Amino acid sequence: MAKKITIDDLAAMTQRGFLEMGKEMGKGFQDIKETMQIMMEELRTTHADVQYLRSATDMIVRSDAAQDAEIRDLTARVYRLEQKAGLAKK
Repeated sequence: MAKKITIDDLAAMTQRGFLEMGKEMGKGFQDIKETMQIMMEELRTTHADVQYLRSATDMIVRSDAAQDAEIRDLTARVYRLEQKAGLAKK
């Protein structure tokens, strides 16, 4: 014959179920927290990389603009020299 289950037995089973579920949820939340920490570190690293690229790009743009100005200046100087030497293109 099967043992009769009392209200106290049901309460104990329910309590054990909730405690076990709580442990599993706690582990799940810990796993999520660890994953989020890894993701945040990756995001910080990516942010630093983007800042470096912006800085490097800005330097390249400034350097390119300076070289363009220098080329225009040298072109004008060569043209003036060619004019003085009678070699200027018309």
